[in-house]
Amino acid sequence: LFAEAEKLLHDPLNRLAHLLVRPVALVLFLFGLTCGGADFAAFAPTTIVMIAALWIGKPLGVLAGAAAAWRLLRLPLPAGIGPATMMRIAGLSSLALTAPALALGSAIPGGAMAEAARLGLALGLLAIPALLLARIR
Repeated sequence: LFAEAEKLLHDPLNRLAHLLVRPVALVLFLFGLTCGGADFAAFAPTTIVMIAALWIGKPLGVLAGAAAAWRLLRLPLPAGIGPATMMRIAGLSSLALTAPALALGSAIPGGAMAEAARLGLALGLLAIPALLLARIR
């Protein structure tokens, strides 16, 4: 996870980052155990809406934000970042599941609708093989 040179640096930020690797992994594991379960029998229209929001909405939002910053604000793209890289970044944004899983409890009433949305979040991980195939080509 860290660059080789980072191991030799002993500034406070690098020390903190190295100290937090294991606790953060443990917390994410426990989060997955408590909030990550999905019931495959809960498939409903909410599941499809959730998958569409992850696979279409989030990448389009990232691309629209980048385009607005580039065109309207006249901000230059960083060196080495082109349209293909922006598409990859937008595709990777569809994999962020922690915030939607946390917001699920307050955004959607409980019961069958929440279970269907949680299933949509879990099925959203099916984007990983597509992103890996796009990376290979």
